[in-house]
Amino acid sequence: MTYTRRCLLALLVSVCLPAPAAEAVVLHTYMESDAEMKWDADGKRGICPEIFRAITRRDAGLKFSWEDYPVPQKRLVADLELGHIDVACALGRTAEREQQLVLTPVVLYDDALVAAVRKGDALVVNELADLGKLPPNDIILLTYGARLVGRLGDLGIRQIDDGAKRPGDNLQKLVRGRGRVFLFHEPGMAWEIHRAGLDDKVEVLPGVLSVDQHYLWLSPHMAPELVRRISRTLSELENDGTLGHIAARWSLRDDHAVRGAGKNRKPSAVGNAEPQ
Repeated sequence: MTYTRRCLLALLVSVCLPAPAAEAVVLHTYMESDAEMKWDADGKRGICPEIFRAITRRDAGLKFSWEDYPVPQKRLVADLELGHIDVACALGRTAEREQQLVLTPVVLYDDALVAAVRKGDALVVNELADLGKLPPNDIILLTYGARLVGRLGDLGIRQIDDGAKRPGDNLQKLVRGRGRVFLFHEPGMAWEIHRAGLDDKVEVLPGVLSVDQHYLWLSPHMAPELVRRISRTLSELENDGTLGHIAARWSLRDDHAVRGAGKNRKPSAVGNAEPQ
């Protein structure tokens, strides 16, 4: 075969062969500790793994990986800022985080602050200020590190126990009479009550005390085109209702409309959200 024919044959083969598939981008993150609704213990279930799988189904070139051990939220944010990981899932919006990280423009789900009491308690709480009417011995239960302590303090409310690291511990305190009311978020509260087997002993009061939003955050070291790609995929998942369905599966309250796909909502003011 002459040199010319070999060149023509090679050209024909290169034209006919399909182009090689683009290599997938693998984005790294951590599981968050003390956030069982976001991350189950084995890292296979929870709002965050479901969101990551939905992103990959929509864009097969975006894949996610994480270690099988959880880390505190402070380390999650710090390592994201340093570029040691690429993404952090379902964190509230604060002015500090907006300075440190890249905020994707899509709300993953609404985070509603609700109150739980023992079954039969006639307590009425329509807003946080109502808790200021409680007698001094009626303890308000919060999880350790909740910035809600500061908000209640601004209202002059001091009878707070925030020693428990897990919501299940606070539910046990509640049923044992070591607190009058437990404040936690939904999605999450009803799921924790059900998981603790306390559906017949604890109830969630109607109404929502405040609403914040949770987002997917990206490393400031991420390439801008990748930021746009992830944001575009999240927008598609918002518009077709996928995000809303994921959040709804983790909320057991019939009266709580989880609006993960509510693009007409106004975001909470920067700095008012409770970091979770």
